[in-house]
Formats: sequence, C-alpha cells, structure tokens
Amino acid sequence: MNPNSRSTSAGPLEKKLAENPNDRAVNLTLGEQAEATGDLLRAEQYYLRAQALGEPEDGSGDGSRAVRAVRRMLAELDFETLESVGVTEADLDGLAENALADYFISVAPAPWSKDEVIAAYRQGLAVGSAR
Repeated sequence: MNPNSRSTSAGPLEKKLAENPNDRAVNLTLGEQAEATGDLLRAEQYYLRAQALGEPEDGSGDGSRAVRAVRRMLAELDFETLESVGVTEADLDGLAENALADYFISVAPAPWSKDEVIAAYRQGLAVGSAR
C-alpha cells in the first residue's frame, strides 16, 4: 500500500510506521498494544511488521510472529517489566482505574472493562522480573 494513500484516521504511530517499517520503537509500541488488545483484525499488518523485524516465517499468519519479535527485542533491550519496577497484584486495581481514564483506552477499537484491563496487567506481571 502506498503510504500516501493511507486514511487520515491512522494514528501517529501507524503514520510513523508507514514512513519507516523498521522503526523498532514504533513496532515495539504497536506490538505491545496489539498483544494487550487482542486486535486480530490487524494480524496481517503484524505479520508484515514481523517480516520487517526479521522474525522467521512460521506459516501462522495470525500475528504471533510479530508478538515473538517484539518479545525478543524487549529481551534484547533489557526492557523493564511490571515486576521489575515494583508492581504487584495489589496495584492492579488502581492501575486499571488509571488506564480506563486514559485517552488511549477511549480510542481502542472496542471498549475495555475493568476486568479486561486487570487481566492485561496480570499477563504483564506473569512475565516476571526479567524477560
């Protein structure tokens, strides 16, 4: 697709990615968002991003390659985890309240419930203290 023909409704990260599909920071952010939201409608985009990130072909076509690429890069960058910065299960309710008040949640493709936000944070806690 021609980057100049993209819809004006594309967010700033998607626009930046269209300009440079190898931008690691943008791919990291979009990959984390995709994993957190379970947005399978964009699986083909994440497949293409995974190609740009050099993740080996596995035939899945479901976006999981992009998720693996993002996880690998986060580990390579020694990116902090929730646990490594001191987040505990006791913090999740407050974090969920803050997340639900954040603009990002309001523009998600589907509304989030507090339970869904807490579940996403629990997945982050499950990573542990190191990637």
